Amino acid sequence: MIILVALMLAASTAYFIVQPLLRTYGQDQARPARRKVWADLASQRDAINSSIEDLEFEFKSGSLSEQDYADLKADCERRAASIAGEISKLGKGTRAEEEMIEKQVQELRRVKGLFCSQCGARSKEGDKFCSACGSRLSSGGQE
Repeated sequence: MIILVALMLAASTAYFIVQPLLRTYGQDQARPARRKVWADLASQRDAINSSIEDLEFEFKSGSLSEQDYADLKADCERRAASIAGEISKLGKGTRAEEEMIEKQVQELRRVKGLFCSQCGARSKEGDKFCSACGSRLSSGGQE
């Protein structure tokens, strides 16, 4: 019995000593770095998309002039294109990353158009009246 325990202890010790020597460090270290860069770019992309949504809201509510809106939107779109280029340079993402992107695209497609045409306030799908100004929304929350 003691010999069996000693052999198991020796085998596990040998495994923990040899295992790091058999790993390929280049691949393991590149993946987390690539994921971090991709996550940073995705975060910047999301912030720019949010900025564009805010610009649209401000313009529709009358807080921005048409010229300011056009200038700011062009700047945001230029930054978004730059980030999209950097993301494409990283190459194709993992399946989970691609599914996450597709989910975000579907969500943006669903949300687009849920604004009141009178005041620019965001409305929920199915709303018949704007919660901010009370005007009637056509086609169940989409104006």
